[in-house]
Amino acid sequence: MSLYTTPKDSRFLINPYLSQSLTHLSEHAAMTLFSLKNVSVGSSQTVFNPDGNPVADSVKMTMRSSSIGCNSVNLQFYFDPYDWSFPPDLIIQGFLLSPSLTDLGLDETWDHEDPRNLSNVLGKLSRMMQHDERQRVKMCDNERIQVEYVSLDENGEMDCSLIPGVDGPTKVVFAVPFFIAYAQQGKQKQLKVVAKIQYLISSLVPNDVTAAKSKLEVLSAFEHPDILQGVPEIAKHEPITSYMERASRRVQDFFERQERAQKMRKEFIETMVITFRENLLECDIMNHTYASFMFTVQKEKPATAIATFYVADTFPEIYPKLTLTSPMMPSDCFKPAPAPEVIPIRRYSPRWDADRIVKEIWEQLWEDIPHYHAKMVQLSSSAASLPYTAMSCSVEEPTMTVAEKRAKSRAVHAGFCCKCKSEKSTIIVRYAEYCDPCFLIALDSKFRTALRNARPYRVTNPENVMLAFSGGSSSRSLIHLFDVFHSLPPEVATNKQQPKIYNNIHVCHIDESCLIEPGQGQGQDQDQNSLTQSTMEQARSIAAGYGYEFHGVHIEDIYNPEWTDSRCFDAVATLITSLPKDQLTISGQAPELLSKILPLSTTPSGRSTLSRQERINKLNALLGACTTLTAKETILQHLRSSLLVQMTKRAQCTILALGDSATRVAIQIIGLTAIGRGYSLPHETSLLSDWIQDCKVIRPLKDCLVKELDTFCTLRQLELIEKHEAQLEWTMRTKAEIKSIDRLTQEFITGLDKEFPSTVATVCRTAAKLTAPGATYQDRCPLCHG
Repeated sequence: MSLYTTPKDSRFLINPYLSQSLTHLSEHAAMTLFSLKNVSVGSSQTVFNPDGNPVADSVKMTMRSSSIGCNSVNLQFYFDPYDWSFPPDLIIQGFLLSPSLTDLGLDETWDHEDPRNLSNVLGKLSRMMQHDERQRVKMCDNERIQVEYVSLDENGEMDCSLIPGVDGPTKVVFAVPFFIAYAQQGKQKQLKVVAKIQYLISSLVPNDVTAAKSKLEVLSAFEHPDILQGVPEIAKHEPITSYMERASRRVQDFFERQERAQKMRKEFIETMVITFRENLLECDIMNHTYASFMFTVQKEKPATAIATFYVADTFPEIYPKLTLTSPMMPSDCFKPAPAPEVIPIRRYSPRWDADRIVKEIWEQLWEDIPHYHAKMVQLSSSAASLPYTAMSCSVEEPTMTVAEKRAKSRAVHAGFCCKCKSEKSTIIVRYAEYCDPCFLIALDSKFRTALRNARPYRVTNPENVMLAFSGGSSSRSLIHLFDVFHSLPPEVATNKQQPKIYNNIHVCHIDESCLIEPGQGQGQDQDQNSLTQSTMEQARSIAAGYGYEFHGVHIEDIYNPEWTDSRCFDAVATLITSLPKDQLTISGQAPELLSKILPLSTTPSGRSTLSRQERINKLNALLGACTTLTAKETILQHLRSSLLVQMTKRAQCTILALGDSATRVAIQIIGLTAIGRGYSLPHETSLLSDWIQDCKVIRPLKDCLVKELDTFCTLRQLELIEKHEAQLEWTMRTKAEIKSIDRLTQEFITGLDKEFPSTVATVCRTAAKLTAPGATYQDRCPLCHG
């Protein structure tokens, strides 16, 4: 797309019919009752083909007439480049209403070879303004005129807004949506972007473009929005298509460099591992971000050091980071190991292949390791030491530090399972490597340990347990691990006679599909009832596969007297609506908003009798009263907890088992602290909680990462209910740039855990040391039990 005025004496290579029409319009300017001047021909509005690519600019003819209704107006004719014989579109600048040729009744009589075309148009306009024949064309004072050009691309519309200037220049604003195709990790993806361009048009003839501004906005999910922010703005006379091509090229170049960097990282790490296989301690075999080796250089004296290479995402443009660490202190006394020392790589070029880079690095290490070793010896002799008392033994063995023993153990079993030490590792959890069978055994053992720690006392009377099933990998793993735990006799699993911990196992599921509007999510046309039935039936089928009793409830049943027999929810709502406005700590409209949540009619027992649709409407009113996404998620979590507790008690179960993983617990610790609920951390994150009366809450998966549970479901081929949860999150999201505290915490924890795998464990261990003072059941909140 280009917006400019055609230079003087320029010619258009267009269809002869159009040339003839333009000639007639220009030559017959001196007509009776009409005065035309400033006739110019240019190009504007880009025409797109069915694939969404710009193919041509429509030809625009602009002329000024001063005899229509005693007003001076600008007329613009737009000719279709696909069909030059088609009547042009008519735009009148500066008018609120721009009648087309169809409105004037001239579309069927237009002929490019007829010199009376312009006379007919101007005459019709003059009669309309003076005699009100069809509709009144009024002048607008600095009002915005919106002209939409619908492109042939099915992905969206191209908008053009004209803002006439009174004291300043006229502004023309374009919004052009387009797609950027790029490849990421071997998959073809598309990014939807809208280009917003603003032109300032001079009020002097010939209306030149005096300035141009532009920016790009991303309409779809994109992990690197800063890439488009660095695209230079459009020039005054630069076509918009060229600006769009520059933006597309920038995104494509970024991912091409990223793919090349990933390929080079993999090639570099693999070359290092193959070349120095005997010296390997550990490496990142998944993302190829680091590798650690123990080298011994034999010169005048043996010199040993641990060399660790960290490869950046921008490799090979940025050379790897090299650190040297002493595996042991060369002394007879115990001393703490010094911090790693960063060694700059001196000989390096991004144009070298992996073999050349490894060769140059090894030649540098051959010189640097002896110097580093001598430096450590000097520091060891000058630093204060802690005497080491050897154990009483007749044989003197060389002293080995903990770091040296760990390095030696990893060097023997690098790349193999840390349990069986015979199979190659396929799964990495934190710093431990497992094969598939050993990983399943380790996770099952971790689950059994957590179950028995939750019941430290000797069980004389087994209790019933309720398993909360949402459909995700955590709760799905919980059901399967409970089945494995109860399918084997205690003497087979532990080689000793132990009583059974739990008696009957129940599964409960809360259907939240009423929160999804029909047709949302993935754009499928399906009504609300079918979606609800499919979710509930799928959960029932999974529970039936294990022979567990299933209990299902809808989230809107929180208003059903059958489930809320304690009336705690209505009590809180009634209390808030009865307070004066000056005593409310929330919005002053809270009484009006919360009044929509209260029962519409009551039975003699004091409870409301509502149909399901009325309960859904009340739930939507409750969520609509929440002004932030954090508030919506918090109130939904309270409603889920209330329903889970009610179902547990109705099923005569005394224990409620939740599938909260270690990752989820860490997110809750930070999130609850941020919103001021640190007091309830022991109830929300502990392995065993008895804060709820007559109902204990356990979290057997508290020590398992969500990555482990996802891998467990994949290896066991367990069926999940992912579609419902993803659509619910999409419905709750009000704006792309607005996120709740819980989601921000989730991104923070998961992002930090990628670089520091001990993040989740550190947060959970820190929170486990916190204790809250005891409180009676009457002193706690009836909603959140805090």
